[in-house]
Amino acid sequence: MAIKNQCKNCNTNLEGKFCYECGQKTIMASDKTLRFLVADVFHFITHLDGKFIKTLVTLFRHPGLITKNISEGITVRYFKLTSLYLIGTLIYFLMPSWIGFGFLNNPFDAQLENGIFKDWKNSYAENLAISQHIDVDTLATIYNENLHAYGKILTIIMIPLTIPVLWLVNIGIRRIKRDHNFTAYDLGTASLEINSLLLFSIFVVGQGLVGVMHLQFPNVAIVTTVMIGIMVATVVMFYLFFKNAYQIRWWVSIFAVIIFLMGYMLTVEIYRELTFFVFI
Repeated sequence: MAIKNQCKNCNTNLEGKFCYECGQKTIMASDKTLRFLVADVFHFITHLDGKFIKTLVTLFRHPGLITKNISEGITVRYFKLTSLYLIGTLIYFLMPSWIGFGFLNNPFDAQLENGIFKDWKNSYAENLAISQHIDVDTLATIYNENLHAYGKILTIIMIPLTIPVLWLVNIGIRRIKRDHNFTAYDLGTASLEINSLLLFSIFVVGQGLVGVMHLQFPNVAIVTTVMIGIMVATVVMFYLFFKNAYQIRWWVSIFAVIIFLMGYMLTVEIYRELTFFVFI
């Protein structure tokens, strides 16, 4: 049985209002009031909002700074990157259905027409349709319906898939900057930040902007120009990300961007193959 000066969660001797072992707050009698509950909820919402906005602004104004600070042990000033990415995914999921799925999630026809394994996927789709006694068009309908229902959520798979790419970048940078030392945890943080950057810049803001412009100005040249501008801005943010996160010179950052983009495009191809078998 825990005594008064011990944490009721882990029985560690208490020093102050919070347990230094598990982080649990000591609940006093004055805390068990409706007034305190309302005040606590209000503080949580305003504190959450402030951290969320600050982290989002930092993500765009100083890409890579969050990863650098977290690798140095500075975490309390930022909203959790996992929560940030999940909120971004929820926003993207709730966007109108006419907003496209981007370069990650391809519809059925695009899956069969593009990619390294397109011939094998065509053969697999035909055999699957025969085994289920349906035609390929029906299979395409099923696939596209699943894509619309779950495609936006499944982009979360890109977080673990990006880590090996960042590991390769890390190896390259260490050959140039000997004192660089990013751990596996730091690479996971970097993957969360860079995928959050992609999620908000391309999927949420970029595709939303392109979708609206496509409705207002149905001109291929205008929409294409906007898309190119978004992609260029994203590459610039990648450059700033590596420069800030790894504290490297400009030419090393360009080198890191080239390695990352090559590896990331391969990762996108792997993602497309995985989603093909998930949704078909």
